[in-house]
Parts: sequence; C-alpha cells; structure tokens
Amino acid sequence: MSAEQQAAFETALVEDFDSIAAKLSEVDVRKAECRNPKDTEQILGELEREVGLTECNKAVFGLLRAALAGQGRAALERMEPAERATSNLINQLGGLLQGQGDLDGAEALHR
Repeated sequence: MSAEQQAAFETALVEDFDSIAAKLSEVDVRKAECRNPKDTEQILGELEREVGLTECNKAVFGLLRAALAGQGRAALERMEPAERATSNLINQLGGLLQGQGDLDGAEALHR
C-alpha cells in the first residue's frame, strides 16, 4: 500500500470504522472467481469437501478482523496523545476487540 493509500485508509478508520467492519462481513468465498471457471469450481469444491465453505468464511473473516484490529492499533499509536484520547477509533476498536473475545485488549485501550 502506498503512503497515500495508507493515509486514506487511516482516515477511513477514524471516520468510518463501522462501514469498513461491515464490508468485511460481506466477504464470502462462494463469490470468489478465477479466470478459468473450471478452476473456480475445482477450488470451491475442494474447500467444501476439506474444510466447508462456512468454516472457510469464518476463518477468512477472523483473519480480516484481526488485520483490521492491527491497523486500528497502529493508527492509534501514530496519533498525538491528545488526538488519541478523543478519537472515536478507540471505542470502535475496543468494540471490535471485545467482539473477538480480546477483553484485555479492549480494556487496555481505555486506560
């Protein structure tokens, strides 16, 4: 990601965290496509047989949420203390962490 893209993403984290988190929940491996439709069919069939598409979606969603939490933490660390103290990102990230079961991480944001 370029520096410009990173800056735009951090702005979106602060100003529109909920819509980013909501978009992540729309990810569905069933919608994945390859250039060759037969490859798509083969890959999805293998996933269904070996893992299950629902379980695969759960794993992908968990990884995306973890990445979002990491980006949120990094954005908070780069903020000046006064800005961080009043940033809505703290509450949004705390809610995400709480939803992931990371109660200690969520609580640490409010100290």
